[in-house]
Amino acid sequence: MQPRSLREWSPLLDEGTRDRVLRAVQEIAGSIRSDHPPSSVDATLGGGAAGLALLFSNLSQALHLEPYAAEARRYQDAALAKLSADSLPVGLVDGFAGVCAMNAFLDMDGAEDSHREIELALANNLPTVATNIGLEMARGLVGCGVYALERWPKPGARRCLRTTIDILSQTASFTENGVSWLQSPPAVCGDWRRDHPHGYVHFGHTHGMAGIIAFLARCLTVGVDERTRPLLRGAVDWVLAHRSQNGSRFAFPTLLSGDAPSTPGWVYGDLAMASSLLMAAQAAGEFEWRRQSIDIACRIPWGRGATEGIANHALCHGAAGMAHMYNRMAQCLDPGTERNDLAERARWWLTRCFEMRRAGHGIAGFLAATDPAHQANPANPSAAPGNPGLLVGAAGTALVLLAFVSDVPPDWDRLFLLSN
Repeated sequence: MQPRSLREWSPLLDEGTRDRVLRAVQEIAGSIRSDHPPSSVDATLGGGAAGLALLFSNLSQALHLEPYAAEARRYQDAALAKLSADSLPVGLVDGFAGVCAMNAFLDMDGAEDSHREIELALANNLPTVATNIGLEMARGLVGCGVYALERWPKPGARRCLRTTIDILSQTASFTENGVSWLQSPPAVCGDWRRDHPHGYVHFGHTHGMAGIIAFLARCLTVGVDERTRPLLRGAVDWVLAHRSQNGSRFAFPTLLSGDAPSTPGWVYGDLAMASSLLMAAQAAGEFEWRRQSIDIACRIPWGRGATEGIANHALCHGAAGMAHMYNRMAQCLDPGTERNDLAERARWWLTRCFEMRRAGHGIAGFLAATDPAHQANPANPSAAPGNPGLLVGAAGTALVLLAFVSDVPPDWDRLFLLSN
């Protein structure tokens, strides 16, 4: 069964440009099929077979080609087989919650018993996840909640989500500015623990406030719990109270305790926060949140010099991620000036993707984000590996490009809390 589609979607490109973009998508898909078969990748959503199953499933819907549907099933089967064989962490991006979220999204027949077992295990272990790993989306509590949202309204998913809301309610810091959440010391790793021994409040999407806001917006949309709305309101109020008012190029820092500007992208940055605020505005029917979201998105620098700090195509930290978030936000608005402004920025970042393309390098010329700097050097593209992954590699880029040329909504992005 194909994943459900919740809204209409309109391609932002004219037909001539669409042909060029579609060719690039098919080149990426062809390269992944030939060079990165299911046996060669891990199980995960962020970098492995689960993410590639989403790519080929979306391709099969958009292009109505059975070979892509068959390829999706191959990667899906491989992800589930590796999930059983490998010892994975709990997380959404690199663990079993992400693989299970993919499986629930694609609605695989015959998986109900395994889902019930997973939901029971998750619900019992969520307090430990929150304490030892943290509240964040990428590897912690909120990421487990994303899986449960894909299973809603199954009884096990209800239990998981209400337990998650319990934990968020119990761990929230309530102040006159609103509600925030601390990444507690046991969940802070490496150099971050040295620099922040008492923990920190993170503004980002995968590790902090933006992701929690987006998660609460989705919970409010489906009707998880009556506590969701006040938590969401408190979180949005807190974030907006900390928006820069001094004419800075950046609306938010990365951490509450620091003044370093956020790196643009999905992981953290102003556009990710703007995306989450728009989701919250839609869920709660709050016009002022909507206005603030669009204002933040339209104040982000673009044009000459705007790609500083972005030297790859990746969904997580690259030009494709910026293009997709602008595209998604534009599609949420009625026709008019605001939608046109966001759509123009989406197309601008899409153009940057093709300007950064390097023939003979990466996958079909598209460069991956590489650890630890999450950047590939465009002056030395051979340093960028051919990474097929959804978050840091070519699969995510292909999904973003496809959303510019297809009328099939890119509902895969709700697994990354980019849509309600």
